[in-house]
Amino acid sequence: MMKTLKGIISIIFAISGMLTVLYLLATYERQQELKDKKFINKDYKTTRGIVTKKSTYKGHSISIRVKYYVNWVFHEESARLKKNDKISKGDSLTIKYSRTKPELMMTEFDDEF
Repeated sequence: MMKTLKGIISIIFAISGMLTVLYLLATYERQQELKDKKFINKDYKTTRGIVTKKSTYKGHSISIRVKYYVNWVFHEESARLKKNDKISKGDSLTIKYSRTKPELMMTEFDDEF
């Protein structure tokens, strides 16, 4: 009985630890994304980009790859979309990019745009 209780408590602590790590990673990622968007909005230019890939995860999480041309260089970066954003592979869209770090960009679908 005591070994079983210790095993259950160990499993609870392990699951709690994993959930805590996942939460901290998600929080850090979101903070970094907001920091990047604030950086872009300080000094930016706009251009047009082409959606090169669209992926859906379990019907609710949508990400796209966008290719755009800045200072004689092609960049291809990822962006997340909301479920109701309508865009397909091959569509063009407006992006805002950092003049000092053109690899940092956001699409017209971002709330911070």
